[in-house]
Amino acid sequence: MENKLSKNTFEIFNNIIERHKILIPLVVLFIIVSLATPSFLDRSNMINILRQISVLSIVSIGSTIIILTGGIDLSVGSIMALVAVFVAKGVKTGTPLPFLVLTGIIMGILIGMINGLFIINFTVPAFIVTLATMTIGRGFVLLWTGGSNVNELNNEAFLFFGRGSVLGIPFPIIVMLLMYILGCLILSKTKFGREIYAIGNNEEASKISGIFVKRTLLSVYIIAGLAAAVGAVIDTSRMNTVTPMYGSGIEFDCISAVILGGASFDGGIGMLINTLFGAILLGLINNAFNLMGVSSYWAQIAKGIILISAIMIYSYKTNNE
Repeated sequence: MENKLSKNTFEIFNNIIERHKILIPLVVLFIIVSLATPSFLDRSNMINILRQISVLSIVSIGSTIIILTGGIDLSVGSIMALVAVFVAKGVKTGTPLPFLVLTGIIMGILIGMINGLFIINFTVPAFIVTLATMTIGRGFVLLWTGGSNVNELNNEAFLFFGRGSVLGIPFPIIVMLLMYILGCLILSKTKFGREIYAIGNNEEASKISGIFVKRTLLSVYIIAGLAAAVGAVIDTSRMNTVTPMYGSGIEFDCISAVILGGASFDGGIGMLINTLFGAILLGLINNAFNLMGVSSYWAQIAKGIILISAIMIYSYKTNNE
């Protein structure tokens, strides 16, 4: 009986590791940093890490489902910047907050829809379409701001989105967790989630099987625009300022979180919860270098090395299966 129990426990543990390989480097790094910097384990620091990665994690939801279909989105940074500038300028002019936030989110949805419509109707690769959107969006941001920062929003109600707490839990973390719970349920329990995986595995076969591929892909890019807009609202509130280059480069951090989580660029392979673990890993790296007083530039190098290592390991496994 005891041997059977031990065997079942081992199988459960082995299954968890097989499904969530990202936990291995995450736990190893957690232990190393804990030993190297005792202050790392402080509750305030743990909350700080989750708060810092909340926006990246939220935006990465959209990147995950797009990569699951075999696509890619390089425009999330520009979508965030457009929404952030719109919201920040609206706050400064006293525009009613509910209208402002709702309109900003709709803006993100519409840009995501534009990406999706071009991709599904003109058979242009997602890389090209979203690269163009990224460039155009950044140009509009620079024109809109005149190359200057939008500062001192001074609206307590708006600042709650990024700095407020509910029962001691920062609001950005609550939003992040709720969106991941919802996203995981959609991907694992709904027809729409199954269609996303099916398209990523074989788009042509999905069409033959009766899946409305174009409709599903359009929905995926709309969700990505929504996630980027929600992230922008929270981050603008937290930072209380918007720079002309706001959001620049976050698309690559999102892709890093998704790939570190074990998703395949070919589509059809990946789990949303693993993206969250990937974002936490990136957050741990930044936090560890900060606590140790090491330049953030080295953190960038470390993240790049970890990412290329993950890709090499995945490629090796794929070629040997």
